[in-house]
Amino acid sequence: CSSDLKQARKIRVLLETLWYSLPSMGNIGTFILLVDFIYGVLGVDMYAKLKIPGDTNVLDSSMVNFRSLDRALMLLFRFQTLEEWDGAMHDCMLQEPYCSEALGDCGTMWSPLYFVSYVIVTAFVITNLLIAIILDNFETTMRLDASALKMMHLNRFVDIWSEFDADATMVIPTVKFAHLLARLQPPLGLSRVQSRHELLTRTSKYRIPEHGGF
Repeated sequence: CSSDLKQARKIRVLLETLWYSLPSMGNIGTFILLVDFIYGVLGVDMYAKLKIPGDTNVLDSSMVNFRSLDRALMLLFRFQTLEEWDGAMHDCMLQEPYCSEALGDCGTMWSPLYFVSYVIVTAFVITNLLIAIILDNFETTMRLDASALKMMHLNRFVDIWSEFDADATMVIPTVKFAHLLARLQPPLGLSRVQSRHELLTRTSKYRIPEHGGF
């Protein structure tokens, strides 16, 4: 029974980590879409007329090409998994006599710059950033799980503080501080509103500074 409880606790920690990572992961996902769109437009501009010979390694004339933005985005999403991106880069470096400069269906020798930069930004930088965010939230969740303070208490603090500090000045009048703590309730707040003297005596232990009545 104890092993089942430990296993359930581990699963709960993992789920909480995933839940609290979702906002940051959404921001990273939006950034990935922006990067894909920029590189997709560049790919269509450079390789839309690229001649695709029959013995090509990766690109073909049906779907795997840069002849439209939707196809380019699907191809770039494939490159994020590091699948055959080097073969596509080789295809996009096609030169005469296998193509015609007059027809404009040749590739460019600058293709390595395009493909290598995309792979570095998406497959390495952004992926490692996602991992770092998840690990950081996992560490925070583990610390909170071992303490009386939970993530929901921190979220409640943010919501209640915004009521006293609507303009996000990061300070509130000291006269309202007791009401803030009363609204928070333990473990971050107090179970009752204390006098200003009692309040300052208690908060001095936590090094909460007061300057000019704020």
